[in-house]
Amino acid sequence: MRQIVTAVLVMAGVLGSAVPSALNQMASADEGCGGPGVMRGMGMRGSWGHGRGGHQGPLISMMLHWKDQLALTSDQERSLRGLRANFEKEAIKRTSEIDVAELELKGLLEQEKVDLINVEASTKKVALLRADLRLARIKTIESGKTLLTPEQQRKLERLGHDARMSEPGKGMMGPGMRMMPPTY
Repeated sequence: MRQIVTAVLVMAGVLGSAVPSALNQMASADEGCGGPGVMRGMGMRGSWGHGRGGHQGPLISMMLHWKDQLALTSDQERSLRGLRANFEKEAIKRTSEIDVAELELKGLLEQEKVDLINVEASTKKVALLRADLRLARIKTIESGKTLLTPEQQRKLERLGHDARMSEPGKGMMGPGMRMMPPTY
């Protein structure tokens, strides 16, 4: 029984070691332009819209990308860039903490006699650190949204919807399907 528990915990540690880098990338808010812990480098697939679990993409970066369409003022743009920069700094710190906690957990799992009490505490610590990072990202996004006027928020929603619908496999069209020319 001890060998099975040890094997399961080791597998969780091995699989978990791949998770932090993916989560670090997801914790950022500017898809496809940077590395772990920055708002660029989301690592999230798909659109810049909203998903079942909330925001699926870099909403602040969307706002900045579509600054002309949204008619952002220079103050709005400056504030959004500041929010993003502050989150990037915070995310770098938090992802480092997660990496250290993961290494500590890995060390516990490599012991001859695995101390399940310490493993449980360490696992919960890692989960809490990840949750804190995710919450910081959500708070940053919500702060960014408050900088927009109601009209700008509606425009942003439409732009995001249009971007999602234009992706292959989204909307009424399935993957690999092409729009047929109209027959008059």
